[in-house]
Amino acid sequence: MNHTRTTQKTYGITTPYTIPQVFLPTDVQKLRTRPLPEQTAYRVARLNNRMREVLDQLQTYLLPLSAVRSQIVVIRAILIELYEDVYPEFSALADTYTIETNRDIQEAHLPDYDRHHLGGYIVYDEYFSVVRVPELTPSQLLGQCVSTVYALLGDLPFTMLAREEIIVLFTALYKLFHCFLENDIDDVPPVPASYVMQENNNLEATALLWTTLATDNVQRKNIAMFRWLVGHHTFNMITTFLTAAVYNAIEAIEAGDNETIIAELDLASTFLRAGVACEWYAANFSHAVYTDIVRPTMVRQDIPGGDGFSGDQNAEFNRFKVAKENLKRTVRSAYDENKMPPIVEQALRQFVEMYVQDAEHHVLLAAAMVGNTPSIAQDEWQKDLPSGTPAQSAVDFLRDMVIARREEFSRPVTESAEPILQPVEQLNIPAPDAIPVATVEDFADTNLIMREIGEQAYLIGKTAGKFWAASARCTHKDFPISDVFDDKGCLVCTKHGAQFQAITGKNLRGPVGTTDLPTYDVIEEDGLLKIKVLSAED
Repeated sequence: MNHTRTTQKTYGITTPYTIPQVFLPTDVQKLRTRPLPEQTAYRVARLNNRMREVLDQLQTYLLPLSAVRSQIVVIRAILIELYEDVYPEFSALADTYTIETNRDIQEAHLPDYDRHHLGGYIVYDEYFSVVRVPELTPSQLLGQCVSTVYALLGDLPFTMLAREEIIVLFTALYKLFHCFLENDIDDVPPVPASYVMQENNNLEATALLWTTLATDNVQRKNIAMFRWLVGHHTFNMITTFLTAAVYNAIEAIEAGDNETIIAELDLASTFLRAGVACEWYAANFSHAVYTDIVRPTMVRQDIPGGDGFSGDQNAEFNRFKVAKENLKRTVRSAYDENKMPPIVEQALRQFVEMYVQDAEHHVLLAAAMVGNTPSIAQDEWQKDLPSGTPAQSAVDFLRDMVIARREEFSRPVTESAEPILQPVEQLNIPAPDAIPVATVEDFADTNLIMREIGEQAYLIGKTAGKFWAASARCTHKDFPISDVFDDKGCLVCTKHGAQFQAITGKNLRGPVGTTDLPTYDVIEEDGLLKIKVLSAED
């Protein structure tokens, strides 16, 4: 199997250890799981009833993980049945969209604040065989979920995945498919015996492959790359549902619907934790396999002047981070210290804990795969640093990320730090002197605004009654600073976690090579705020 990208239309349910393309939507807020044709919904219910039985058994009895295989035979048989239902509509995607259309699709649908990610998204999608689609019908989305889960479950019995991760995966998949159902459906008959028999033969053939060919170097490479790519396919699919759940929770908070808030945050927490399980599956091989087989396929995917290949090029997780920032803003806007209902606070705390655990597991994975060396992206970053600069390992970088995540949702301890509420406004430079950028009245509803002057972007802030200005570009890799303060009154670049002290611009945390943020004097004259724009020589 060739693990590099190809133009062939390999999608849907394929032969064992063939990596298919995966179709993912560009706009998560248009994610539609209903309505499905009645017969298809009936079969989704059959699938979910079976998954619920498996979960009950895994959580109740001390079953050996080998017992999962017999359960998977039946589940995959139901997935085949479902795939036959949605195939005509799902297959139409391959005739309309290809990897080559990704740039056009994303350029048409990316919001302005996300366009600086476009080059990285294209590299990521080509490497992982992700095809972007503006919008999926419920049947097409179901077809993608069915085909990805079918591929994953075919290999799962042959992994060394921990029992906990298998339970987490089954829980998430059960809840994912439940999103396609409007109501629970009981009294569903079992899947036809002919389907079960065929799937048993399919897994028998895979088992034979393992006992006869798995020691062969070519097959070893195929299996490793299959897990790496299909694991990421599953992660991205689950993260798509995660982001949708976060936006649903935001709408419920704004509507004051506590029951829906709790349900959607619980769903989001499940999908966050399942993302961790997908990562463990994707890397279910030795350090030697990662070093010899997987890592070299990513190194040559670097883009000139870019980050190197990294998870920061994953559109799904970046869109989740945007949703998470919106959730933080909505929570702070809707509740003060005494108003949040305890049941909502408990659901939010669970969500935050899963968000932190995601980072903690990244540390463990990095320790297992790259040890005390930099990630591929860090190798790229550190090429620009002066010789002799101490290197930063992937584990060290990720530990900093864990600390930052733990602080994200804590209660404000300083003056209210609201996000940018004012739109970016392009300003013309009338003279190379103090330039009007805002008025005091602009800060009636916010403590931070952004203005563009020429080709430069500036943040104008108010902290403890004092106005200040700073560059809106992170000094690490020139990405835009996040549009929120953290709870310590600092500016945060959510790309790689750099933090800067407001007013002074002092760098408090960030990857090796991050320097202080340039700051500028602010002059207040009769309610008008001006900043001194430095000349090119300065």
